[in-house]
Amino acid sequence: MSLTNIAQLLKLQNGRQHLPHLIYLTDESHLIDPTAFISQLPRKAGIIFRHYKLQNRLHLAQKIKQICKDRDLTFIVSRDVKLASVLNADGLHLPEYLAVTPNFRFRAWKNKPNKILTAAAHSRHTIMRIKNLGFDASLVSPVFETKSHQNARYLGAVGFQTMISSSSTPAFALGGLNNKTARLLRNTNAVGIAGIRGIVDQSL
Repeated sequence: MSLTNIAQLLKLQNGRQHLPHLIYLTDESHLIDPTAFISQLPRKAGIIFRHYKLQNRLHLAQKIKQICKDRDLTFIVSRDVKLASVLNADGLHLPEYLAVTPNFRFRAWKNKPNKILTAAAHSRHTIMRIKNLGFDASLVSPVFETKSHQNARYLGAVGFQTMISSSSTPAFALGGLNNKTARLLRNTNAVGIAGIRGIVDQSL
């Protein structure tokens, strides 16, 4: 079963219609120009555009936005409300440190019609905070051991389910997901899968 198939199954079991089943987070330290890879993503997947330090960030974001439009992908911008507004992005994503105390600009995004607001979460406290603030979804991590943080503590499938069980906010599993580990999520309430290196390295 491919990563895409598992993500689609999770969405079918637990997901929301307006949310993607699979989310790819860009990372310039791993893939400077991710456009070719994004062009291969399955339709209805999502992109969280990060690439925070790239000099030609706007140009790359515009290219990715066009690919998303052509391929029916959800285009989400991380952290940068101005860029998200300029590009009329489908959504805005907040790192955990911004999600727990969002300022008025981030709150204003939530009031825009047909826009998605997601946040990173690494603790139950953050997950409850995200719920109370009305976010559309959380990206909970690390669920499994990752290549970038080997030997670091991770939740595992049971820990992930325990962490998200007290919140009604849809939760994506992030960290160490591949065709093997993703299968362990089938008995959880995950609405989909998110990843960086794991998604690029796997057969979708």
